[in-house]
Amino acid sequence: MSKIYDINQLSEKRKKVKSLTFQILKLVKERTKLAKEIGDIKKGLDFPIEDIKVETDLKKDVIEECKNLGIDVSLGLKILSLLIQESIKVEKEEREVSLPQLIKEAKEIEKKGEKVIHLEIGELDFNPLNEALKGIEEGLRLNLYKYSDEKGELELRQRLAEHFNDLYLLDLKEDNVIITPGGRFALYLVFKALLNLGEEVIGFGPFYPPYKKISELEGARFLAIETDLESKWSPNLELLNKCLSKITKLIILNYPNNPTGKILEPSELKSIVDLAREREVYVVNDEVYSDFVFEKNFKSLLSFDYKNSIIVSSFSKSFAMSGFRIGYIISKRKEIIDRLSKLQGLLITCMPPFIQYSALRVLEAKKEVGKFVEEIKGRAKETCKRLKELPLSFYEPDGGLYIFPRIEKEYDSDLFVRNMLYKHKVALASGKNFGNYPKYFRLSLCEPREKIIEGIERMREELE
Repeated sequence: MSKIYDINQLSEKRKKVKSLTFQILKLVKERTKLAKEIGDIKKGLDFPIEDIKVETDLKKDVIEECKNLGIDVSLGLKILSLLIQESIKVEKEEREVSLPQLIKEAKEIEKKGEKVIHLEIGELDFNPLNEALKGIEEGLRLNLYKYSDEKGELELRQRLAEHFNDLYLLDLKEDNVIITPGGRFALYLVFKALLNLGEEVIGFGPFYPPYKKISELEGARFLAIETDLESKWSPNLELLNKCLSKITKLIILNYPNNPTGKILEPSELKSIVDLAREREVYVVNDEVYSDFVFEKNFKSLLSFDYKNSIIVSSFSKSFAMSGFRIGYIISKRKEIIDRLSKLQGLLITCMPPFIQYSALRVLEAKKEVGKFVEEIKGRAKETCKRLKELPLSFYEPDGGLYIFPRIEKEYDSDLFVRNMLYKHKVALASGKNFGNYPKYFRLSLCEPREKIIEGIERMREELE
């Protein structure tokens, strides 16, 4: 006999659901209060806010409890992820000197008529290639100022595909490429398209700050696995394996690295790809600095035969076109690019076609980029030589645009960068911007040599 229901039963059940929901909210409030108290204790003990070991152990316990209760493990882990994000938010005080804040303060000093040496930002002091400027003029003369394909202009996508095919012996087509308004938006587009609420992104610290901020914007947890100077910034693959879970959606890499200048060995990159393949996790490499390679060989993520690999890059660094705001994403899976293009069409409609024409023109003059690379390589060598005279330790960069020294004195990096700015008029980036690195700072190689040398001499005054 079929069961008979009535409206009163439905009403009673809804009341119980409402009551349970309120109980859960009260428990969340109690948990948040405890998290704040834990944060205060950590601050007093000078402990980092995030502890991967504690978090990994808690995950194991939650998985076990989900199994005991008959709850879907993925659901339990997503709830835990959201709770951890909230705990970090209340435990954390915005004590670090954020890079945007420091840049703003440096500009305020300059408005008062004082000169500042800018070693905090990764914007090359070179002018764009002539082809970039001519490309803008030609593009406008060719009436390239109407709506464009949401994926980007066909010829530019074809040229980028050909470029990567030539470099890495691939078989990419134009449908494997999408043109975006800069590299940072490319990252946002990938994260927005792939992440769901409560899922996880794993990266290696020190990391480019937007990885964490974009993840959190999408309601995902950014889990940073720390690397250290003693291991030459190599990733801990055993810890990565332990951290991968049912809610890990993607691994974000950045090699050549900002801020350390590290380039992974091909064997290390292969091991990361193999771990991702086992779990069917996306791997994204931010390859914006891939042209700035000094001695070591660089191998793109696309060189590895993994369908869920994606690279992000831009014209900002290699071609000194930061203000043009043009980047790109390449994936071996056409359906990923289709997904990204639909989202991009919704968000921005399309990229300006005359800007894309300019990018196409500079690709034809790519050999000129070698001059930029040689100059940065020379700056890196000279900078390392002079930094060795100071109480600093650092990894001599394999590539990229930065050096990431550690202060070998009792000196907090926030205090150091503030003193350098206000006492010595040198702008640097605190290591805390890149994760749990309170004794490090990032020095950019994007200013002329004489300014970098002068900046180092002023550091000497502060450190000695």
